[in-house]
Amino acid sequence: MRQKAVRPIGTTTHTYLGTTMYESRTIGLLVALAVSTLALTGCSSTEDKVYKAFRCAKVASLLGNNAAAKTAMSKVTIEMEKLTTSASPDYIGRKLNERFDEEAPLYRYGPATRTAVLTKAYESSECQKYYK
Repeated sequence: MRQKAVRPIGTTTHTYLGTTMYESRTIGLLVALAVSTLALTGCSSTEDKVYKAFRCAKVASLLGNNAAAKTAMSKVTIEMEKLTTSASPDYIGRKLNERFDEEAPLYRYGPATRTAVLTKAYESSECQKYYK
């Protein structure tokens, strides 16, 4: 009997577009961070102000600059107090971390890419204003 060639279920055909999977992921992460930064720029709610500072603080902390992280969060003390009147600080912290992980899934990338992305965010004009 003659057997047919069967392609396993769940596989896909990939087309080579001149970039490696590593380069595609790096580009994708940079685009995601740029889009999230642009989206946050237009927002003005209390939660978004706190998130912007949190994002910059987390970036600084991940790069080992805890002083800059503290400075960034100190810029939104009043907004944080407003948020904690409606929810617990633990809940707010968890939500901020979840949002950061969704917008910048750093755990998916290697150390070099992660450092490059964090450095770019750290050096952005948005974050620099929180570090001053």
